[in-house]
Amino acid sequence: MTDILFVEDDVNVRAAYADILREAGFDVRETGSAEAALELIRQKVPDLVLLDISLGRGRMSGAELLARLRESPAHRFIPVMIFSGLGDIVEPDVVQRLRVADVLDKAGVSADDLIRRIRTVVGDRDG
Repeated sequence: MTDILFVEDDVNVRAAYADILREAGFDVRETGSAEAALELIRQKVPDLVLLDISLGRGRMSGAELLARLRESPAHRFIPVMIFSGLGDIVEPDVVQRLRVADVLDKAGVSADDLIRRIRTVVGDRDG
């Protein structure tokens, strides 16, 4: 089963999409902070990180989490999909440099499209 780490600070968005992903057959671990995400990744490397790039103020941002993953020899190749309200303003050079698998605008992506795009990144082993 594909293990997805969903990092989203809006608890309602996180709960709704985590349920959708579980119903689609994914194993979903979820957290609202980048710091907690790093600890969860240390415990078990996910098959995919679904990441809100603009996590809450005063804490590590999603962009910082992504940069740390890419700097880590143990975690640099984990596929990361950005799932953010800022999806349309993520710079293409940043996407390429940090090897982002996909960028999704959470306001504009349907549940079916989200699932399809995740399966494209991780393979269709769950569908």
